[in-house]
Amino acid sequence: MFVERSDMKFKDFHDGTTRVQLGKLPGIMGCTMTFKKGAFTVPHAHDDHLQFIYFLKGKFEITCGSEKRICLPGDCMYADYNELHGSFALEDDSM
Repeated sequence: MFVERSDMKFKDFHDGTTRVQLGKLPGIMGCTMTFKKGAFTVPHAHDDHLQFIYFLKGKFEITCGSEKRICLPGDCMYADYNELHGSFALEDDSM
């Protein structure tokens, strides 16, 4: 599957977070997200897809299941179906 830029969905959450949804199929969604320092996602879970996060830049405090860790560029996180996960940006322009 190829996705052209014109098919990508942009969303501004108005709290310092933006998301570009690159594509979504049953069981998987691809996106990029950018956070300002202090922006966060409330712990949540997805019943329709798995989530894999690769950290490109910045610094995050990530909660996944019962674990909480600091994630830096090059780190990854995987959340299974219905697994609670959330993030808190510790630096501006974190992605």
